[in-house]
Amino acid sequence: MDKPMLYLLDDDPSICDVFERFADVLGLGFSSFTSGTEFLKFCSPETKGCLVLDIWLPDMMGLDLYDQLCEQGSALSVIVISGQADIPLSVRAIKNGAVDFLEKPFTNSVMLERIRHGIELSEKRYAQLQANAEYESRYAKLTSREKEIISYLIEGRQNKEIAEELSISRRTVEAHRANIKAKMGIRSISEIVKRSFLSDHA
Repeated sequence: MDKPMLYLLDDDPSICDVFERFADVLGLGFSSFTSGTEFLKFCSPETKGCLVLDIWLPDMMGLDLYDQLCEQGSALSVIVISGQADIPLSVRAIKNGAVDFLEKPFTNSVMLERIRHGIELSEKRYAQLQANAEYESRYAKLTSREKEIISYLIEGRQNKEIAEELSISRRTVEAHRANIKAKMGIRSISEIVKRSFLSDHA
């Protein structure tokens, strides 16, 4: 089984050894990068783990790179570090979902705890992204009629109401519901209704 990964994006070579030791302590794999362009070329939708990101990079601002990761729906968790305190930038990072914004020099114990937390968050995000992709793949295979019936079920309509609305028999509605459950790999239609509710309130 592959180790969870710790990534460092910082152009200061002296800090690389520090984070490599952190990775060893936590039993993580480790990889370092010195530019945003280099990291973005490496990063893919399958990349997960914890990224320690310096706010000032040679080719771009660290938070601009973080914005790109957020737009891509990356499963990576991010810890932002900086050589100087900057309240507006730290607020921006935290609002975007960063694990933390830490000023150099940082306390080793604090950084280790943040990395550990970041790895846990990334694993959860990745699992959710995989589940979402599986759901979307299954949903795409439903017929237009099955999707139509789902829309009525989400509205809280009963089988009888749906049958009358679509001018079909109640038994046909029940057959469609059974097909939907089989194709979606679910035990109850309520799972789809719940997912729809959570998406609307995310």
